Amino acid sequence: MVTVLVAACGGSEPSTTGDDTTSTTAPETTTSTTETTTSTSGADESSTGTLCGNGMLDDDEACDGLEFGDVTCQTQGFLAGELSCTEDCSAFRTKDCLISICDNGEIEGTEECDGDLLADATCVSLGFDEGTLVCGGECLYDTRGCVTFGCGDGVINTKAEQCDGKDLGKNDCTTIEGGFVDGTLACDGKCAFDVSGCTQCGNGVIDGLEACDGEALGDSTCMDLGYGGGVIACAVDCSYDESGCTNDPVRPKNPVRPKNP
Repeated sequence: MVTVLVAACGGSEPSTTGDDTTSTTAPETTTSTTETTTSTSGADESSTGTLCGNGMLDDDEACDGLEFGDVTCQTQGFLAGELSCTEDCSAFRTKDCLISICDNGEIEGTEECDGDLLADATCVSLGFDEGTLVCGGECLYDTRGCVTFGCGDGVINTKAEQCDGKDLGKNDCTTIEGGFVDGTLACDGKCAFDVSGCTQCGNGVIDGLEACDGEALGDSTCMDLGYGGGVIACAVDCSYDESGCTNDPVRPKNPVRPKNP
């Protein structure tokens, strides 16, 4: 389209352009009688001679507007999305390309989850005490249904806590695993049983650091303990009872006497 502008006597000379870019290839007609300038411009032409902005791929252009040739987000290794073109048509942008598609039933890219797929994660595996984990709208974990009970509040709130402070859940040394028969059960700072005060002494089996247990004396004798003889026993604390040991040598019950010559 050709626009003819005529300047009035003594006035200024108006002109029209396609934009701020000077066109070097579009035809231009000038009449000198009234200083009328006629110009036509199509697509913007850069100083290098390319027709960037005409919506067509010209020489040396990577893209032009919405024209990318055969290039897509997918050909660049993405799953979906839309390319965009730089202002000078020299390169395309991938900022709107997607490395994952949320809600397609597959965990991809930076997704933590997708729909009902949680990658075996639970509230407990994420550090909470209990609750229901779901997948959020951006395929990230939604932990609003997870609950944390603070260890140290003096109350057993979840199965993850064996105890809490003085709350032992009605347990004592004899009711928990370990074969303990007596002692004092406690709770540690991580809400787990502290069995250091429990003992297995009295179960008839030599356990841990016990020297003996009931009639179980091992292979020890008074003489093993440095005495000359006697009978060793086991004390109530599963240590040796040496009260029956003696420094006198033990004589056999039926000594063999030498015959008279």
